Amino acid sequence: MSSSKAKMLFNELERCRFTGSWSEVPEFARRYRKHESKGIALQNLSLAEYHLYNLKPAYSNQHYINDNEANLSLPPTVQSGQLRQVREYINLSKSEPRLNDKDWSMQISVCEAKVHGLEGNYVQIPELLLNYNLTQLKSSVLAGTELLSTLWGLYLLGLSYEVDGNQYSEAIQYYLSAAEIMSKYRGDKSIEYFVIEENILYRLGYIQLSLDQLEDGISTMKIYSSSCSKWGEQFKPQKQINVLKKLTETFAKEPSLGSATTLQIPNMPDVTTNNSIESVDELIETQSRYEASIYQMIEYPKAGSENFQLLDMSDLFMNNWRKFNINSPKFTRQLLNSMYRVAKFTFQSPKVVRHIINLLYSLSEFDECKLALESYKNLIEKSIEVKATCIFDPIAKTEDEQTVPIPTNMEPLEAVVETYLLGIKFLINQFEDPKTALEYAEKSLILALPYNQLLTPLISRVYQYLGICHGQMTLRCQSKDDRSYHHTSSLDAFKKSIEYNPDNWESCYFQALAYAQGREIESAVELVKKSLEIEPSFTQSWHLLVLLMSAQRQFEQALELCDVGIQESSSKLINLDNDSMVPETSVVDEEEIFNLKVTQNIIKETLYGHKEALSCQGQLFTLFTRIYGNIEQMPTEGMSSTTLLKSPSPVPRILAEEPNNSVRTTPRRRPSESHLTPLPRSLSQSHLMSPETSSTLIKSPMYLLPRSTQSLPHLLHKRNRGIDTLVSLWLMSATMYCKLSKFKDAKLATEEAENCCPTSPDVWAKYGDIYLTQKQYDEALVSYQRGLVLQPTHVPSQLGLGKVYLELGKLDLAEASLNNVTNSGNGWYLPEAWYLLGKIYRETKRFKLAKEYLLYSMDLLASSPVRSFDVLWNLRCLA
Repeated sequence: MSSSKAKMLFNELERCRFTGSWSEVPEFARRYRKHESKGIALQNLSLAEYHLYNLKPAYSNQHYINDNEANLSLPPTVQSGQLRQVREYINLSKSEPRLNDKDWSMQISVCEAKVHGLEGNYVQIPELLLNYNLTQLKSSVLAGTELLSTLWGLYLLGLSYEVDGNQYSEAIQYYLSAAEIMSKYRGDKSIEYFVIEENILYRLGYIQLSLDQLEDGISTMKIYSSSCSKWGEQFKPQKQINVLKKLTETFAKEPSLGSATTLQIPNMPDVTTNNSIESVDELIETQSRYEASIYQMIEYPKAGSENFQLLDMSDLFMNNWRKFNINSPKFTRQLLNSMYRVAKFTFQSPKVVRHIINLLYSLSEFDECKLALESYKNLIEKSIEVKATCIFDPIAKTEDEQTVPIPTNMEPLEAVVETYLLGIKFLINQFEDPKTALEYAEKSLILALPYNQLLTPLISRVYQYLGICHGQMTLRCQSKDDRSYHHTSSLDAFKKSIEYNPDNWESCYFQALAYAQGREIESAVELVKKSLEIEPSFTQSWHLLVLLMSAQRQFEQALELCDVGIQESSSKLINLDNDSMVPETSVVDEEEIFNLKVTQNIIKETLYGHKEALSCQGQLFTLFTRIYGNIEQMPTEGMSSTTLLKSPSPVPRILAEEPNNSVRTTPRRRPSESHLTPLPRSLSQSHLMSPETSSTLIKSPMYLLPRSTQSLPHLLHKRNRGIDTLVSLWLMSATMYCKLSKFKDAKLATEEAENCCPTSPDVWAKYGDIYLTQKQYDEALVSYQRGLVLQPTHVPSQLGLGKVYLELGKLDLAEASLNNVTNSGNGWYLPEAWYLLGKIYRETKRFKLAKEYLLYSMDLLASSPVRSFDVLWNLRCLA
């Protein structure tokens, strides 16, 4: 019978073995053997475990850094000679008669199996442990060191079958048995318990994935992930990173596995199976934990090194962002901040800067985006300078022709070119800087052209963007020679683009547009039809075809094409989810459809007269409200919401019919001065902007209200586009009233445009037109000059100024102004400018030039569309 002292020492020794307090084990083992004559077995077993613990290799993050389901690292091993003393203790423990106690023999056998595992000799483990039927033990009676020995035995059996002939099915059964015991255990836990729990769950999850048991593998890894909180962030961090990375990758490939997984493993403690969380939310949460885990173990890299795990993480996060189309500004902002953190630990890696550019572009933060693009370009150019060979080679080789892996900080060629093309888009659209954009297009071509056989579609797009840049330069040239050069270069680039990819409908469209600008109408019609055959829902192709028909004076056909184009273009907007954020592409579609509706109204004016067009003008204002919403309530830069316009509302109070069916307009600002009737209730502001009306307007398949979930910069840019559109609508109304000789209404409409944007040169040019029509030359001169102060190359102001000087008899000044118009890239095609120059040359006895200019003006007039082709140069339409 053991003494009370022996029992106390026994309990202490068991506690130390269970909790992992190994430094206390030798002393307690000695004292226990002193007070228990038959305690030699437990003493030697405890000492064997103690020495095993001291011999076990320290955990290394590097050992597990490449783990995946196809290549799972085995535990580290030691030399057999280092285990000689452990074997001696095990043999001593076997020599005592107390081995007849099965529980003790099982623990000794498990300890011996650990020795074989530490040697890497897994073949002998089943022979030691199979006799104990560990899978049949009842979890309710297991506790303390017996529980740990059982779990270690099951783990080592699973590991042995896993290694021996890749018998994964048998290994899974042992791991699952251990997982079931752990799920039902409710007693105290220790670091030793967590060690075996982590090992079992880690290997089980990966093996299940290797056998294509996707749901079971993800379930196990989710349990592993949930257990990380109790293990601590510093507990085997590399293995935690591996699991969280795998979960992130799998959730992205199979979103349904995020929260809709039915767990096949009995529930672990502190783990919930509530599947109410959306898969995207779980993905975001997993990504956050994945990032936090990485930062627990990384350091700032030394010169010449890199934190490749951060680079892998950045790629994974961006792929998920694109795959799920997570266009929430809040999440995109969080991801952007994550990329900024990664940039600090990767020496401003070009890859990370590229991700930052894409996120900034998504948030419409174009100023920051432009700076990031410049930084990216410098990094790429510096890389090319440093490397003796091109850093973009798909296969790198050493001097002895041995293939070597490409370092992860080397940017792929496709990624560089795609980033440059994205930069071209916003440099032209947001900054109106085609000169810089052209530089990026030329750099892209230099990089991509050597790989023309491998990157045919990409090179087609590079030539396409090169042609677009030249086309944009054509519009801004101030000399005939420059304009001719860029126009020819534009056509050549588009031809090359189509040669590389005949199905590139965007290049077909832009080449048709370039032909149209050069008044090669038949060639333009042929190409735009080809574009529509490939992509029939592209709004701007229909718009171009409509303008080409109008240039051929086929107005009836053009009007019919407007309806067809609107129907084809709006078909892809019908199924948009009204509760989600409107994608940028659908916003562009809405605005381009509106642009086509404006052209449709101009054609109606040509066919049916100004009054008919005015009656339809109110519909355009209504559609404007549906697309842009209430511009007054849109946020401005530096504030959340403000009144942007001086007038009470951007919604017009116009277009009411009087009993005689004459169409009137009134801004209602000075009702006593206007003889026009107020707007009907159906078009009033209170009706248009009421919640009831908004909820019905949003159901329209073509026009959607803006979502409040859009980012602030996005709303700022949309607000600016809305103001420009509203100004153009008011100026169109003013033009129609001038043609009807209703100058007071024309001036009121122009004042409304001025209230929207007082710095628009178009507004002051329209004032000049109104004064000029009324022969108020001094006022007209001042108005045109104001327009030129705002924009020195403004064509309408230059044209108006030339007409005023001509009326005043100042032929030299008139000729100079009109020559500026005909030399400019967006004014050379105006027949009126050539006609007036012809008159001036006739007055100054230069009859040959007069004849040439007058005939040229007639040719231009015969091929002029109802609206300038320039309105179609918009890269926001591109994918």
